Amino acid sequence: TSLTLASPLAPADAAGKGFPIQALMQVPPGEYEYRIRVRDDGWEGDRAVNEVTGRLLVPDPVRTQPFVSSIAIAADSGGSWAPAPGVELQLNAARIVYREARPFVYFEAYGLTPGGDYRGEVRLVSRRVTRGADDVFGGAYQPYQLQYRGSVPDDPREPVRKVLRLDLGQTSAGPYEVQVRVRDLVTGQASEVRTARLKVREDETYRPLMPVNRIGTKQDE
Repeated sequence: TSLTLASPLAPADAAGKGFPIQALMQVPPGEYEYRIRVRDDGWEGDRAVNEVTGRLLVPDPVRTQPFVSSIAIAADSGGSWAPAPGVELQLNAARIVYREARPFVYFEAYGLTPGGDYRGEVRLVSRRVTRGADDVFGGAYQPYQLQYRGSVPDDPREPVRKVLRLDLGQTSAGPYEVQVRVRDLVTGQASEVRTARLKVREDETYRPLMPVNRIGTKQDE
């Protein structure tokens, strides 16, 4: 599919916020490779093109063991992506978040026993690689871990939908990986670990969605 912007971006959007592009596609179950290419008419030659590739797995509706969907990461709520009733998220395709932002994580689980219970496990793991004796990582390699228990809908056509928020208070700036796994408490079967990468930035670069009125103490002159 091909999309063209009808009007130029405002400088603030182009330099800071970026802009989302959404396109819905329906394909048969299977494993696919995708390629996304962006061309900027304001640049010349190779500098005008940026391209990313990846792999996508579309699950078969009939599964014999638990399966976790791809993981969506959103910097904030109130966006235009509504994967489930009452859930409206601002997707963050670049997966760059800030420690104070507490990003949303959304995923779905299939192949669980209808009407039964399941246990979910969510971890945030650092992907920081130290290089040499002088490169010391002072943060936690697993700063966030959550286990929870949930119920499976009675309708086998209805997947488990889960949205939660990550607490990044114990993280340091750098690359991380979100890991999700579910276990069927009726059959004892567990899914494979589904992962998604994200990058945490320092707090001083955090840009809130609403203006912040900073209140300080008046010092004597």
